[in-house]
Amino acid sequence: MTETTHGNVTVSHSGSAVCVTTWYALETPREVAADKAAQLHSLLFFLRDYAASNPQFGELLPAMHEGILSVAEGLALEARLLSELAAVAADDNASASL
Repeated sequence: MTETTHGNVTVSHSGSAVCVTTWYALETPREVAADKAAQLHSLLFFLRDYAASNPQFGELLPAMHEGILSVAEGLALEARLLSELAAVAADDNASASL
């Protein structure tokens, strides 16, 4: 397995699998979910304004549209999974305090 790290991102390769891991030190799943949701909101806000003011937006190559939607989908999935993890942690903390 080969692996390389830069900052808080590690990429490893083993056989036909590639894994990209992002490390968030000293943050809770809730905080990271909120950050991912804010990133998604910013991306969609920018796209809406750009598309509304630039008639050439519709002329972008399909691969560019797919790339933009892929980024949005990835952020949405990360925010959802982190929110689910935060909810489980909150339930565990509530149960532990009973």
